[in-house]
Amino acid sequence: MKKASTSFLVLAIAALFISLESFAQRAEVITERVQQTIRPREILRLSQLLRLSPHEQSQMEVLSLSILAQGFQGRSELSIGSFGRPLTAPQRVKRQLTQVILQLPPQTLLEGLELNSSDDIFIESITVEISRIRSRPGQHPRDIQVQPNQLLTLQLHQQVRGHAEIPLKQLVKQQLGLSLEGAEIQRIIVEGQPVGGRMATVQVELNNRLVGQPEILSIGQRRNPILISTSEEVRGNLRLHVRGDAFIQQIVIRVGQVRGGHVGGRTTSERIIIRTEMSSGRVLELSLLRPNEHRLVSSISIQAHSRYGQAELTLLSLRGELLGSIIVGEVPMQPRIQLMRPLSLRELRLQSWTPVTIESLEVEFVSDQFSIGRL
Repeated sequence: MKKASTSFLVLAIAALFISLESFAQRAEVITERVQQTIRPREILRLSQLLRLSPHEQSQMEVLSLSILAQGFQGRSELSIGSFGRPLTAPQRVKRQLTQVILQLPPQTLLEGLELNSSDDIFIESITVEISRIRSRPGQHPRDIQVQPNQLLTLQLHQQVRGHAEIPLKQLVKQQLGLSLEGAEIQRIIVEGQPVGGRMATVQVELNNRLVGQPEILSIGQRRNPILISTSEEVRGNLRLHVRGDAFIQQIVIRVGQVRGGHVGGRTTSERIIIRTEMSSGRVLELSLLRPNEHRLVSSISIQAHSRYGQAELTLLSLRGELLGSIIVGEVPMQPRIQLMRPLSLRELRLQSWTPVTIESLEVEFVSDQFSIGRL
């Protein structure tokens, strides 16, 4: 009996050492000498101060954070937020060089963390203990695809002065651990009001273009719904532009249909050079570009620009159904339109009511195992 107890004790100690060794492998400490002064209301990205790449910061979860800092005023305070949302209460910074420890919520990603201060504060160095998160290729750590018809609530409590861009896609990932990639956005409800008696407006940016008209925040209306009148899916950014002085309490996002990736199996992308100027009201039949093409199209990226300011370029079906639209300006861009269902080139046409120069199209075709007759 005594021998069995001794064996159990040995196994327990061995398991403890293995556990500690595993934790030591997962936890890392990064110390960076900064020697920089942060000004009042200035925002410094933690990833930039630590000299981390976008890929590195997206793979790191912060376990602890301490900053060696010195204040120049009697009540200098240092705080940290994430994508404009405060995460910690302000911490007092003494006039002599002192270690300031900032307590972060559990499972806080390093991506998006920002330092800000009430007065001039000198930052000598930053020490952060991180845990690297492993993920499958092409998948962000802890990202889970949103579900169709899901309601997503983001807590902000953010004061806006003049203008702010609120990164909704990143906040959904940061607060909820969900991915909006491939999701159709039906409605965004902004809970907030203007402050100081001034007018404030909100407008949605989807895939690098503004959608719809600016909506005015009403003093007597706490919930301000924004309808998204496009079936375009999130393939790039999703932001909320706030102009004016306002306090945004929370944002609710209503999700429509969701496609996790490409439409139906494998896809191939091919570039079609056009270099043509569409006159006002002209329709460009895409079937003329490749008369013998029978494959189905899942998305189209359009490289275009306009010499006459902003212009809207729409993608239509033969029956006149609006499949998507993009806004182009004087600088050449290549926004993407994702189709809700695969269509052939002979069913697609482009139209613009303002002269637009189209340089090329990048067309994503569904693999040959799909045929028009089966859809």
